[in-house]
Amino acid sequence: MELGLRGKTALVTGGSKGIGRAVAQGLAAEGAKVMICARETAALARAAADVGAATHAVVESVSADLSDLGSIKRVVAEAVIGKDALRDIMGVDSAEMFAMRQVSNVGAFLAGSSNNGAHAANALTALFIACGQDVANIAESHAGVVYNQLLPNGDYYWSITLTSLIIGTFGGGTGLATQRECLEMLGCHGSGKADKFAEICAGVVLAGETSLGGAVLHGDWVSSHDRYGQLRTGQPSSRRLAASASSGSATTAAASTSGACARTRRWSGRDPRWRSCSMRPWKCAVQSCSRVSSLRWCSCRC
Repeated sequence: MELGLRGKTALVTGGSKGIGRAVAQGLAAEGAKVMICARETAALARAAADVGAATHAVVESVSADLSDLGSIKRVVAEAVIGKDALRDIMGVDSAEMFAMRQVSNVGAFLAGSSNNGAHAANALTALFIACGQDVANIAESHAGVVYNQLLPNGDYYWSITLTSLIIGTFGGGTGLATQRECLEMLGCHGSGKADKFAEICAGVVLAGETSLGGAVLHGDWVSSHDRYGQLRTGQPSSRRLAASASSGSATTAAASTSGACARTRRWSGRDPRWRSCSMRPWKCAVQSCSRVSSLRWCSCRC
């Protein structure tokens, strides 16, 4: 029977005896390049030789224990983010960020989520595709626990534990040219590099958690998709940006002429609609707005 397998590559687990060996022999007979693996090295070598002799094919073998949980990593990434950094870079207050996390925690528990964070699967999927990992393992690998603490000085502790990260740094898709190059750029290609790659995965996830958390609280998350994702208008993004820039310049000029922001509003993370300016007050072109404080935003588009 011609199954069209000639020249294909097949890996057969449990290939030293029984059904596994029979499958390996059938594939080799069809012209496939076969590699078999099993735990017992001696039995595996005999099986490879016997299958090769019966099918006049070269059958490779490798001893491996696929029940070894060592391939599954549990990794923690953590950081302390200064309250000033949260305010200056993300435009959010650490206390309000902590309050938001308590609400999102409850939502995750009520939903029965495997991760009480924001979007670990997004970062991991990008890394998995770029670095030759099995993307199907995202189902297990994105599971995690996020823990936050508001420190006495107002700084913010943020950690994520990925409880079942399934990765590899050699073999399979890691041997593809582009994927291998990506792993080499990270210093993670080859045997013995899995722990380092696991730490990078966790770090990328933590960065994504802080970024998205800040964007949601600050009110940029939906507005950014609306502005750059062409979700609500048929105009090309370049036209929309040009129109926005023109409108912003006119508003800034008007506000500067008046000498103050006539519509200054208090920013509130609980209601992002109050935020009407993407610039921080101390960087605003309208310097004479006396009502702008650390938690206030002017209405111009600087």
